[in-house]
Amino acid sequence: EAVYILAAVKAYELSAPSGELSEGSRRLVLEDYLVPTARFLAGERKTIHNIHSWYNAAILAIGMVAGKEDLVDFALGGTGASRHGLRDQLREGVSAEGFWREGSLGYHFYTLSSLEEQIVPARRLGRDLSRELETVKRMFLAPIAIADARWAVPPTNDSHPGSLERYAGHYEIAAGLFPEEPALAR
Repeated sequence: EAVYILAAVKAYELSAPSGELSEGSRRLVLEDYLVPTARFLAGERKTIHNIHSWYNAAILAIGMVAGKEDLVDFALGGTGASRHGLRDQLREGVSAEGFWREGSLGYHFYTLSSLEEQIVPARRLGRDLSRELETVKRMFLAPIAIADARWAVPPTNDSHPGSLERYAGHYEIAAGLFPEEPALAR
């Protein structure tokens, strides 16, 4: 639900201002589909895990498009009222070296995908996300640190040997987020 709903949110964001949707249709999409989905996902988010990071991405996207500050705050987390939000996922789920807690390159980048869905739009919120951005930068740099000269990365946990070339799209986003970082520009 969380990954799929992001496409629906993006479609809504593109179509709603175009005038192609009536006010009734916009209200129907927001109040009968998107917001109830976010509230459902909020009830499912219970731990630090890659899937729960995707829940945060969906809740944040819906909160932003629907203008629901309570959903935005819940997705960002870091408060007693909202455990396991973006801030919590990054603080508790990422090692000092920058690796995602599940220990495999596949899950590392799967989680990074959900974080990209959160960090890029959340920068528009005017909230201080500097600590979170530093953690995300470490997450992009960590696989580079263990890659060989051909960008090959050894298998970890349940991952197969791989190449960082497979994750080039992630590094394009990283280079845009962190233009000052020479390792990401390469």
